[in-house]
Amino acid sequence: GSGSSGQPTGILNTTGIGSVVGGTNGAALSWKNVVDLETAINAANANRGKMAYATNAKVMGALKTTEKAQGTARFLCEDGKNVNGYPIEWSNLVPSNLTKGTGTGLSAVIFGNWQDLVVAQWGGIDIVVDPYTSALLAEINITLNAWNDVKVVEPKSFAAIKDVIA
Repeated sequence: GSGSSGQPTGILNTTGIGSVVGGTNGAALSWKNVVDLETAINAANANRGKMAYATNAKVMGALKTTEKAQGTARFLCEDGKNVNGYPIEWSNLVPSNLTKGTGTGLSAVIFGNWQDLVVAQWGGIDIVVDPYTSALLAEINITLNAWNDVKVVEPKSFAAIKDVIA
C-alpha cells in the first residue's frame, strides 16, 4: 500500500529497505539482481529468520525461463519453489504496474525476513447479512468488515527491485 487514504504502508514504500536497480527504464531480471538483493540484506547484517522472495505471476514466469548464464540450461527458478536456495511465493498483490523513466508495466521482487513483517488484526470480523436490499432479485447481500494493519518492524530486513521487465 501507499500509506495514504487508509492504506497501510507496504514493504515497497517503507523507508529504509534495501534497493536494487535494474536499469534506467527497467530491466529483465538477472542472476546478478538476485545476488544483489541478498547482498543488500547481508550488508545490513540482517540475513536471519524466515528469508524468502515474493513477486507476482509475471516475474514468476520469467524466473522459470531465464537462464542464470547463457547456454547453461540452469534457470533462476528451476523447481517453482526456490531461488538460490530461498523459498519464493507469488501473489498478484505484488505490483506489476510500476513505472520508471519510459518503462511501464514494471514489476517488483521483494527479498527479506518475513518474520519482520507484522500483520495485525483487531476488533474481530464483522459480518452483516442483509436480506432486504436486493430482495426483488432474490439475493442476499453479505458484508464483511475486518480491521487490519501491516508494519515492517525492521526495514533493513527487506530489499526490493521495483523495475523488472517481465
